[in-house]
Amino acid sequence: MATNGRTNGHTNGNSGSALCSVNEFTAQEFDYVIVGGGTAGLCVAARLSENPDVKVGVVEAGADRMDDPQVYTPSLYPTLIGREKYDWCFQSEPVPTAANKKYSMPRGKLLGGSSGINYLMYVRGSKADYDGWESLGNEGWGFEGLAPYFKKHQTLDSGVRDPEEKFMPIPAKSKHHGEDGPIHTSFNDFYHPYEKDFCTAAYEVSEKPSTLVDAWSGDHMGFYSSLAAVDRSSDKGRRSYSATGYLRPNLGRPNLKVLTEALVTKVNLQGNTATGIDLVHKGEKYTVKASKEVILSGGVINSPQILELSGIGK
Repeated sequence: MATNGRTNGHTNGNSGSALCSVNEFTAQEFDYVIVGGGTAGLCVAARLSENPDVKVGVVEAGADRMDDPQVYTPSLYPTLIGREKYDWCFQSEPVPTAANKKYSMPRGKLLGGSSGINYLMYVRGSKADYDGWESLGNEGWGFEGLAPYFKKHQTLDSGVRDPEEKFMPIPAKSKHHGEDGPIHTSFNDFYHPYEKDFCTAAYEVSEKPSTLVDAWSGDHMGFYSSLAAVDRSSDKGRRSYSATGYLRPNLGRPNLKVLTEALVTKVNLQGNTATGIDLVHKGEKYTVKASKEVILSGGVINSPQILELSGIGK
């Protein structure tokens, strides 16, 4: 997968770019239509479109904001969540057991999805959690089965800080990290002195020694500073997320098309087979066909909603 390059710009609607107009998008029949150009959707699109004989279409409800400084500047992440330009601003129903409080449920309203508005912390779950999935009958979903994919998607940018510092537990060379994946990770290049003091005090209070060797190895019990999804391969650190990692390097693929600011309203079915989707773009309704599969990647809230709108799961 050609995912490690960097492109300075792109133009929506140009025939040489995957980003295209609604007329260009809806004039085609795709093998695969991916509903949602977010964290996972763009990863799937990049993988499928490696085969030049396969036509892949991606429909994203948000806008393309890869060139928006508020998105790509790491320190501006507080300006994204809760702003309707970047966030769908979902809220829960009142929760009776929490004094009827409504909880904020941020979801990214842009190409790249919530990976474009999150707080950039790069963490992995505990080995025991993944192994628990596998123990339920999900073969290959244990930590050892997933570890190659953790490495495949990651590039660990080195040379920013001394990786041997105890509050950043990670060896200079580690088998748990990737070197050429599409998502860049790195440590901060500045820390307040009290951060080390905090980690030291935490171990003193817990009366347990630090046993961490690499906090991304499946054993992350302890106190440490996290990696961030920040690309430091150039002179300026920028947010590394699904749009920059999985889409931007592949914008020139002729078999990949991406339509933004289009809301999918229904998956069309012929019997039990998905044949395409209906979408709305700037108030106009369109139908797009898929000869092989419709892949729902709208996130934990929108994918179930689309299924219900399509008469599935009612």
